[in-house]
Amino acid sequence: MEKTIILLLLVFIPLTAHTEEQVYSLTGFSGYVDLYSPDQIGIKNSPDLLNVRTDGKSVWKRLGYDNYNATALNGALKGRSLYLYKKANGSQYLIANSSNSMFADTTGTEFTAIKSGLSAALKDDYTTVKDTLYRDNGSDTSGKWDGTTYTSITAAVSTNVVVGKYIKWYHNRLWKAGVTGSLSVVYYSEVNDPDNFNANNYINVTINDGDILTGLFVWGDKLIATKRYSMWEIVETQAGNFIIRALNMKVGCLYQSTIAELFGFPIWMSARGIEYYTGANIELISKPIENLIE
Repeated sequence: MEKTIILLLLVFIPLTAHTEEQVYSLTGFSGYVDLYSPDQIGIKNSPDLLNVRTDGKSVWKRLGYDNYNATALNGALKGRSLYLYKKANGSQYLIANSSNSMFADTTGTEFTAIKSGLSAALKDDYTTVKDTLYRDNGSDTSGKWDGTTYTSITAAVSTNVVVGKYIKWYHNRLWKAGVTGSLSVVYYSEVNDPDNFNANNYINVTINDGDILTGLFVWGDKLIATKRYSMWEIVETQAGNFIIRALNMKVGCLYQSTIAELFGFPIWMSARGIEYYTGANIELISKPIENLIE
């Protein structure tokens, strides 16, 4: 009889154990995303992705990174600008702006200062013009570097040149915006002459509207000018004749540094989130993660 009872207990206890909910306490568990219940996450979404890349159809592990310089750049301030300068002869230079200097990685292993004495708190903008690198930051004298020699663009070597925070090469002209005293005006150089700015070469972008220009970028055959709360496109209808038209009067771009291309289309940060321009419409694509954006 005693053996029978023991056998029944051995059989019965495992069966009853599966009918009860087991609760386990994990202490010190943190770092997970708990803003949404699992039943609110769509089948095409993930609550969190780390160290991966995606092209919209697949996900794969990040390939890592390269360390360009073993020694940190001089200065207490962090780096503010990076630009890949390519020349027709195949030479490539990674340009960096940190502290009060402009650096170039000319060896692939370390940066060399090619221009010092810049304003330490300002961010450089760069563009390549006729095989030469041009730089501006909206305050210091504009300059250019050909891979060997840095030249300041002063009145002695230019005509009516303006100093802008944002610069782009578009339709064989150098375009500038963010000019002190004219924060809603885009200026452009003479054709194929980036150091010559005719006094009449400018376009007003709704001046005195309480807003300012925040960036320039070239997309296809258009030059896009951004303000904080509006977007504009500049196109050349015939040689030397440019027109401007509104893309959106409610959505703009907060910072030029957020502008990039995703699958061939512009993406940037606006006051309401991350925007995506399809060529026909501007779409807010950050809605599913808006609680994660500060």
